[in-house]
Amino acid sequence: MKNDLPDKIRAELAEKRSAAEERAYNALISARRDAEFCRLDDEFRGLAFDLEKVKIKGADTSALEAAKEAAEVARLKRLAAIGGKIADFEPEYACKRCNDTGTEEMTGAACVCTESRYLELVATHCALGHSAPYRFKDFKSSVCGDETHKKQLLLLKKYFEGYVQKFPDVKFPNIVLIGETGVGKSFLISAAANALVEKGVFVKYVTAFEFSNTALTYHTSPLNARGSVLEDILNFDVLIIDDLGSEPMLKNVTCEYLYLVLSERAAKNLAVIIATNLSVEDIGARYGERVYSRLTDVSRTKRKEITGKDLRVTRGEI
Repeated sequence: MKNDLPDKIRAELAEKRSAAEERAYNALISARRDAEFCRLDDEFRGLAFDLEKVKIKGADTSALEAAKEAAEVARLKRLAAIGGKIADFEPEYACKRCNDTGTEEMTGAACVCTESRYLELVATHCALGHSAPYRFKDFKSSVCGDETHKKQLLLLKKYFEGYVQKFPDVKFPNIVLIGETGVGKSFLISAAANALVEKGVFVKYVTAFEFSNTALTYHTSPLNARGSVLEDILNFDVLIIDDLGSEPMLKNVTCEYLYLVLSERAAKNLAVIIATNLSVEDIGARYGERVYSRLTDVSRTKRKEITGKDLRVTRGEI
């Protein structure tokens, strides 16, 4: 999916460019249905062609230039009389910087329109929506009645902002964020998810319950029907799982597929961010040694902990 986006954008630009040129051509054809305009247009074009030939020869062009100018005046006057304008004959491209080619003519660099469209498509594919409603700018430290909690949140906010800014060049691609219910974990990973998507990173954001359901769907589907059930979870740049430990424990599914996904993503050097109410010891007890080892791998994972009261109960959402 990620690799398909440049081709999709190029196809969209080609379609826009073709449509603009077709509109301009059709406007000319429509105007030339008027016999008088058609005659004047042919005269003008003929004079323009002759003028270029004379210029190449280096001969005097003053007479042809005067004749061409007069023909142009007559041509434009007739065009106005039939309700047209010369601008109709020029393609009106959607992007004025690159004329819908995707490349700026002056610099040869990718046009900003392609970059903007890429970010739009990434956001559409990631479809964070209501599942990740927060952004870093939404943070209000005033909701923290406890100074220690406030300091923790501020430090973690700074850490996640730095992670997003440096991504993918981060020392620890994986983050395990541990804390009780309502202390700000979902806010932090939601804000990070949105910030990553805004810089063009593919993010798959799921709750632990949604992850479990997806794994169950994959596990119980016939081989020929599994298709792309796990594609995003396995291949997006960042996988975020919120509230790990709240999902039901399904035999041959929960632990097995969590380990499978963590292992596959580690092999591809893809990032995983997890928020959980469980302690490190609880993770080992619930999911087993293999998952525990993946989530505590100090070469890839940074563990962060946050304490405090439930903000949703005491002061409202962050």
